[in-house]
Amino acid sequence: MSSPLIHNANNKSLSSNRYLKAMIFAMATTLAVVGCDSNSASNPEALVQVFENEVKVDNSLVQTSTPERYQPSYNLEGALIPFNNVDVTTSYPVLSASIEVKEGDKVEQGQVLAKIESEISESKLPFISNKFLEVYVDGVQINGTKNAPSSTSNAPSKQEEKLVPVTLVLKSPISGSITKVSMANETNEDRSVKKDAEDSNGNNKNEEARKLDSEEGHSSSPVITVANPQKLQLIGKLPLSTQSQLSVGKPVYFTVHELQKEFTGQISNISPDPKSDTLLVYAPLVAGENSKALLKPGMQASMSIEYGQIELGVRLPRSAIHEANVEELTKKRPRPNSPIKGYVWVVDQAQKLVYTPIEVVQYFADSDQFLVSGISNESIVCLADLPKDSDGKILSVH
Repeated sequence: MSSPLIHNANNKSLSSNRYLKAMIFAMATTLAVVGCDSNSASNPEALVQVFENEVKVDNSLVQTSTPERYQPSYNLEGALIPFNNVDVTTSYPVLSASIEVKEGDKVEQGQVLAKIESEISESKLPFISNKFLEVYVDGVQINGTKNAPSSTSNAPSKQEEKLVPVTLVLKSPISGSITKVSMANETNEDRSVKKDAEDSNGNNKNEEARKLDSEEGHSSSPVITVANPQKLQLIGKLPLSTQSQLSVGKPVYFTVHELQKEFTGQISNISPDPKSDTLLVYAPLVAGENSKALLKPGMQASMSIEYGQIELGVRLPRSAIHEANVEELTKKRPRPNSPIKGYVWVVDQAQKLVYTPIEVVQYFADSDQFLVSGISNESIVCLADLPKDSDGKILSVH
């Protein structure tokens, strides 16, 4: 003997089936009453007829939806970039700079990247240096102190205002490769001039670039980018409304297209931007030793972030979906970043058309169909492109 809960569920299912059979029978009866125009197949206008209180469509434009299970997910595309990526620079005025590395060089943590000649207030000298920034005055290293100067001190004396010539030695905080060497506030034209000079002077590239800076009176600080390509990540952008479904540590599933291999990972950081109404999601990729050697920065990859419970959706042809920008979905990119909102014409129990909101979650290129959510199981769907004022009108099949 079944429990009352199961018994009621069975009765509900039987009632739903009876409703569907009755509706299909009613539409078939309408077919007999209206009659069949032998020329309708050759006359597209005869497929859909819109009246004041009724819409008549050809039986080829009516479909009973079949539900299938799917796991909701957010899907992002992009290029893999290093997880450890550091810009090394200084905020102090630059009189001259000696760059000790060039793009493509491999460096170790603590290796010297640049030497900067500057002038700094004497009172600040003890508070500048750290593990990756050394300060020298007349060749003597100034050791730093952990105690910062008090912000409530009296007005600075003349001695505190004295500027002292110093040499700043910038060191790499991580092991990796130099991916970029540039000057802060440098324009594209500046970089082009320097590149021409570098290309024509062989090994004396950095020296020539520094001479150009000196001649033009530049005092920009060098910016040296160090990246560790051993650990890669993907950064994706989602609508801010998705934040409630995400959390740091949530599993992520990657596909690296060039390798045709799948990897796993976790969300490491979520950065909301209310101004643009978007959310930046950071997720490093986890790879074994064998696969790690194959992965390179710049490789195109996709990541899928599952959320919620398994749901039911239905497949519908392109013609059934309205007001949805589905052109972005292709064979190579079948899932949108987040579900695409749209509408579908559904027939209710009173045989009336209802313009029903739905979400497109996947594209099937082989059949040019879309998996959509928001439609009840085994609903009757009208595939015609009807005017919006058809909402609430009786649907008849001819």
